[in-house]
Amino acid sequence: MKKFIVITRTFFDADVKDKVFEISKNSMPIFKKQPGLISIRMHVENEQLQTLTYFEWESKEAHEACMQSPDFADWGAAWEGLVASGKIKWELNTYEILDEFIA
Repeated sequence: MKKFIVITRTFFDADVKDKVFEISKNSMPIFKKQPGLISIRMHVENEQLQTLTYFEWESKEAHEACMQSPDFADWGAAWEGLVASGKIKWELNTYEILDEFIA
């Protein structure tokens, strides 16, 4: 199986931290029911003003279908509002696994 990895990084101002965590927490059940999702790991850095989320998908197509899902309409609108406010910066990078080592 050729897995597809998506890593997002979110940088945010302290005054919107609670909102970012709330939106992230509320989006997890939506992600978890998407076909082709293998796992999600969300990390927060020590200062708690940055998150890194690691999504593992069965395929690139599964990830793309998820991004088009109407299940995210409310979540997406809230997220876009924060981005538009300038209080957060967000980046997304995608990867295919070349080799995998499991201890």
